[in-house]
Amino acid sequence: MKSQKLIFLLVLLFSLPVCFGQQKPAAELYDETGFLPCDELKGRVDGLFIALSSRPDSKGLIIIPDDPDNRLENYRYESLVRRIIDFRSYDPGRVEFVHARSEGKKLWVQFWLVPPEAERVRYAEETWDYVLSADKPFVFYYKYDNPESDCPLRPDFGFYARLLRANPNFRGQVVIRQRSAAGFKRKKRELSDQLFRISKTPPDRIKFFYAKPERYTTVEYWLVPVKKK
Repeated sequence: MKSQKLIFLLVLLFSLPVCFGQQKPAAELYDETGFLPCDELKGRVDGLFIALSSRPDSKGLIIIPDDPDNRLENYRYESLVRRIIDFRSYDPGRVEFVHARSEGKKLWVQFWLVPPEAERVRYAEETWDYVLSADKPFVFYYKYDNPESDCPLRPDFGFYARLLRANPNFRGQVVIRQRSAAGFKRKKRELSDQLFRISKTPPDRIKFFYAKPERYTTVEYWLVPVKKK
């Protein structure tokens, strides 16, 4: 009888590691934050990719909540995070962006580390249609040629094009502030290639305008609703 109990205990003891080894790895909430200025947000994105570099098999999950009362800020914030990843030359394939239903926290962004075979992070997914409700022209993005800027990011032309495609009642207006007409023409050629050839924006959806700069040369990317006739 004692020998049977001993055998049972030994079998149970050796089976415990097997049982625990079958548990799925869990996703880890690495960071969460509300709205941050560009330089602080860069630090959060850097931290996520540093953590990913030590976990080559894991992926990052960036959850951006939907604020129905201020969707334009949601779009801008997603674009900003994507442009930081591009500016830092991180691999965008290491992260996935998802849109979630807001749970009372406006612009409360979460950064997750997800090991392979981990259970799905729980969130109520939302589908963004990128439709704008604005009835007045507004600047979606500024690009300053300022060497002292804390956030010298490249524009997200693809995101700008996506907004134009989703809003046929809007037109893009790109205001190029240069010190000379020759400088304007050079910048226009450069941006035309990026907008029309790379981002596949229809040429009839965007117009370029020349203006003098106040201090630094800049580019303003406007979204302008078309007036009904």
